[in-house]
Amino acid sequence: MKEVIVLMQEQNTTVRKKGQHLTSFERGRIATLHSQGYSNRAIARALNVCHQTINNELCRGEIDQVKKVNGQRQYYAVYSPETAQAKYEANRAHCHRPLKLVGVADLYYAHPYRSSERGTNEAHNRMIRRDVPKGLSMDILGPHDIQAVESKLNNLPRRQTGYQTPKELFSAASAG
Repeated sequence: MKEVIVLMQEQNTTVRKKGQHLTSFERGRIATLHSQGYSNRAIARALNVCHQTINNELCRGEIDQVKKVNGQRQYYAVYSPETAQAKYEANRAHCHRPLKLVGVADLYYAHPYRSSERGTNEAHNRMIRRDVPKGLSMDILGPHDIQAVESKLNNLPRRQTGYQTPKELFSAASAG
């Protein structure tokens, strides 16, 4: 008796559902991969989306930049994930479907190199720098050192929270 082997190729090329929108995190990955010189198809493979989605996204988030070369202005286009996210949200506001995150949390986008827009983040960075000075390689720190800094920050009362610690607030939120 002759044995017959049938080879079948699975037709699923992506694991995303059709019509699923890009997240702001995915837009950040697109920006990183695009700046590293990856092609649209390579970026699409990394994100499991169609290559045309990447092309549309790069067009959506394109902003014009100006630099002076030999005293003359030179214009060039750069992909900005923040611009793409803002355009996406504006388009969603005009369509019949509402945003999924409305009422859940306020979203804020800070500009690069504008520490004044990230006050709490900068305050936490200062607190971390008390234990890990600038210039010290993070490679020499072990997990216990990182845990000690983490524990110190989580047990430090904050004026912003009525002098409660983040650990207390987390415990109260997760319990009730």
